[in-house]
Amino acid sequence: MARLMNELIAKRIVHFYEINGGRENSQSNKLTIKHFSEEGIRYQTIARIIKRYNTRGSIDYMKILGRPPFRSVDKVKKLYERKPETSVRIGSLKTNMPISTFQYIKKKKLKINAFVQQTVPKYINDQIPRARKACRILYKKTLTSGGNKVLILDDETYVPQDPQQIPGKNYFHAQNKTSVKDNVRFKPKQKFSKRFLVWQAIDQNGNTSEPFIHEGTINAKVYLEECLTKRLLPFIEKYHKTNDILFWPDLATAHYQKDVISWLESKNIEFVKRNQNTPNVPQVRPIERFWALCKKEYKIHNKMPKTLNGFKRIWCNISKRVADKSAQNLMRHLKRKLRAVAYKGVLEPFKLANL
Repeated sequence: MARLMNELIAKRIVHFYEINGGRENSQSNKLTIKHFSEEGIRYQTIARIIKRYNTRGSIDYMKILGRPPFRSVDKVKKLYERKPETSVRIGSLKTNMPISTFQYIKKKKLKINAFVQQTVPKYINDQIPRARKACRILYKKTLTSGGNKVLILDDETYVPQDPQQIPGKNYFHAQNKTSVKDNVRFKPKQKFSKRFLVWQAIDQNGNTSEPFIHEGTINAKVYLEECLTKRLLPFIEKYHKTNDILFWPDLATAHYQKDVISWLESKNIEFVKRNQNTPNVPQVRPIERFWALCKKEYKIHNKMPKTLNGFKRIWCNISKRVADKSAQNLMRHLKRKLRAVAYKGVLEPFKLANL
């Protein structure tokens, strides 16, 4: 707007200057300055306009130097179409723009926002076709036409004895971080922290078994005696008929040991065969999310249990509380996730925002 007003004033000055003789009249310069000074226009401004007109033969301002805006916008747009993961810093270097200009075009002109990449499993060799085929088999068996089986999942996880050793971000709040104590500002991490193994089963309806908590690793003997015989079988008998369920263990070696398979067959428990099991698909095994919720609850626990029995009491209470609150919601979309992997792809469950 200011530039437009200056151009209008310059036209009036030059017009008056030409009427009074222009270059051919030595007095036209003084007359013009005197006339427009009486209007409140500065002497320097009038003299500069007349000099520019006499020098260049025009009152037009010189073209503003710089990159044409539309070309800059086009560069940024093409860059993000080609490589969406480019950072603002790298993008500004590639397009030869200041970071502030690049950020302005990206955010204000193109409405391009930054999103956090979601972590997903990495698949190798033939894992993707195997996973899709296995999910298709599992999904069909849960349908009425395929047997109407109720899926029962089991899994193990390791939980640090010290709740503060559970991975995740910790925050503190202060006006200045240097003003807080060291035990608040810093999070100590133990290289080899003591851990407990936790096993548990959960069915398609959100019911959970009694957890098995053990100090050390799990092998076929422990799995058969402590997990299957003492906990899984009573869990099945409490909530289901044996013929109505399909047991879905993960691909751990102990789960498919010879004695374990013989025991399952002797109890007439249908289970997913090893060659038909799904490799590397935590997105369709909600028990993984169940573990995460339990660990989140355990992390905010103030005191570290000193013994295995102390940990058992705490974990059993947490497990029951999380199961009552969230287990049904976690398992509600299990069939939908299996169908999504089977017919659309292994990453499809991550795209279902409402799950």
